[in-house]
Amino acid sequence: MKLSIKTKEVDEELLMRVLDIKVGGKKATTPSKSVNAYVETGEMNEIHKGITLEKINEINEDNRTERYFNRNISKEMKDNSLNLVFLRYNDSIIPDEISMETIVDLQYHYTDALIVPSIPAIVKEYTGETLLNRMLSFIALYVETVEKMNNKSIIGMIPSKMPRQFIPNLIKYYHSNDITSFVIDSDGSSLYSNSSWLNSFKRELNKVKIEDEGFIYNLNPNPGKFMKKKDSVLAKDFILLPFGVDVIGNNHIPLKLPTDVWNQILAQRNKGPRIFNKGDYSYSRPENENIDYKVAKNNNMTAQYEESLTLQKVIKEENTAIDYLQSKEKIKEENVIGNIEKFKRRIAKDTGTSLF
Repeated sequence: MKLSIKTKEVDEELLMRVLDIKVGGKKATTPSKSVNAYVETGEMNEIHKGITLEKINEINEDNRTERYFNRNISKEMKDNSLNLVFLRYNDSIIPDEISMETIVDLQYHYTDALIVPSIPAIVKEYTGETLLNRMLSFIALYVETVEKMNNKSIIGMIPSKMPRQFIPNLIKYYHSNDITSFVIDSDGSSLYSNSSWLNSFKRELNKVKIEDEGFIYNLNPNPGKFMKKKDSVLAKDFILLPFGVDVIGNNHIPLKLPTDVWNQILAQRNKGPRIFNKGDYSYSRPENENIDYKVAKNNNMTAQYEESLTLQKVIKEENTAIDYLQSKEKIKEENVIGNIEKFKRRIAKDTGTSLF
């Protein structure tokens, strides 16, 4: 079944849209926060798996390995949610046709839309035109493989660590293949802290006039730096919703930090994980410092999904959520609304059009 996307409401003051995303009898509404199988609420269920050429070869040669991989995906599915299977391809070598067929097959049965795998090793290994050619080769082989069997929509993948000069090339390729929804893989970094890159991406969507034909999903967003000697920090992942990101995904990337920094983190662990506070849009220290980190993560997903429902309701009733967001202490403290207004002006100036 193909994705169907319908715009219900538009927040003219911010960059949020109430979109209905449907596949068959399933529906998700934006702005939204994805969840996982361990959270009872939610409309988008995110399943994330890493894979290498070595693992692909093992799957091709050993049926038990394939069954085990499939079983791990299957147990994370949710019956009444949109299931989205994200694969992280962790090699810098472009797979051959047979290996790509295996990649597609591992996704196809379980996911409600085929998402181009993320390719962090390729982005890290290569530069310049070589990087662009490698990315396009991987994406083209994936799309060609999917289309041999496809009655599902394809969602494009854009690495946020890719140089901005190549964004037009990727958007042009995707557009030529009728791919208009995109996942931005932040790979553990923050789009909020690199809004100029996001500005470039949004500008290219506007140039080819496809922003209203799809949705934008942010995978592996950094929630904000927790090493500051503060009791709370701005939720830099969730706050991307009013910047025009329709769905906030989960972060599956462990921090890569020097040993001394890790030691500082370990020394702070007795203070507990950070908890999303919808009252001020921060991550704050919990009252119960003994709360389990996995429990805290699941609680944060639930709280952010529920808060996204509130944003939908506010937009429907008041046409904009600007006053609602401005009432949040961290948003005022960090001048987030001012940053959104600057962001909007830059895109409007570059394209000569309004955003919606």
